[in-house]
Amino acid sequence: MALRVLNTKYFQWLYELQKSWVVGLHFRQTTADDYDEVVSIRKHLYGGLDYIPSEYHDLLKHNTGIAGYIGNTMISFMFAAVIDDGQSVLMQSARVREEYVGRGILSQKKKYCFNILARSAERSVYCTTNSSVLGRLQKKGALVVFQRNVAIFKTTNHTLKRTALASDVQLTPLDIVDAKLLEKIFLSRHAKHNLFPEKRIVVKCVPYQLVVSNIDRIFNSNAKLFASVTKDEDQKCFNAPLLISATTSMPCEAGTVIYLDFYGEIYDKELVTAHISKQMSEYLNTGDERLVLYVTYGKEHHIGTVQRLLSMYSWELTDSEINFGIEETI
Repeated sequence: MALRVLNTKYFQWLYELQKSWVVGLHFRQTTADDYDEVVSIRKHLYGGLDYIPSEYHDLLKHNTGIAGYIGNTMISFMFAAVIDDGQSVLMQSARVREEYVGRGILSQKKKYCFNILARSAERSVYCTTNSSVLGRLQKKGALVVFQRNVAIFKTTNHTLKRTALASDVQLTPLDIVDAKLLEKIFLSRHAKHNLFPEKRIVVKCVPYQLVVSNIDRIFNSNAKLFASVTKDEDQKCFNAPLLISATTSMPCEAGTVIYLDFYGEIYDKELVTAHISKQMSEYLNTGDERLVLYVTYGKEHHIGTVQRLLSMYSWELTDSEINFGIEETI
């Protein structure tokens, strides 16, 4: 009887192992010509927020596209790039054809990625809002290194224009954050402590360590950054911003998606109003009628002030979640 049970368990184990084998799997880097195959892998991802169909060619300029094949059929894809002074490999936009999910495709692709991109890198980094994926990653030894809150809003372009034009509020002036100012912030211990308790700046769900070598890449993502800065009359010292906001946007299935990332405290109504008004004015002339706002902010903060102000511009809260920053040691 014991032998029969043992044999049954053995064959179950063997069956599960064989299920995970993907015969003939191989990888290669993608080019602009692979666009149609990449977007055909999966449809309707991330609740309509998948930006690969509109952003593939731009992302390919600053990232390496890696695809998995069986024969001549592309079954998986992701973008990868070396960041954080060469210490991290960033992975994003991963997808696998449905029939191959759960068969270790992404794990094998990661190994291939490390071999061709950065053998000196110490870790892979990425973000996820999927708690079930998070659980599987943690079982394999992945670490959650930060959490940021997410609130998702929607409105229409017509409504945003009408409410923005109707607004008559004296706004606190903001400074444009360029590469030079962002470098000052990264080099200021006080600024980093107050603005980035996660020890990272997360732009469009991409986590960057606060090092100067990441700055060009941040601005290559077309991010627009503004800061609330207390002016120093004699200009003898650098005053750290009280609040920074960053926006990026792209057309997606759900409409034009605007990522609005806040760094610093979001309790001050005047400061938050200035940032929302300035950032939203950048999108009044977008051609898409449907607008989705993906707001991220520190886990220790509450969305109340931001939500009340966005409601004045007719943004409706539709969902909330947690964005987990993940690191895996190579």
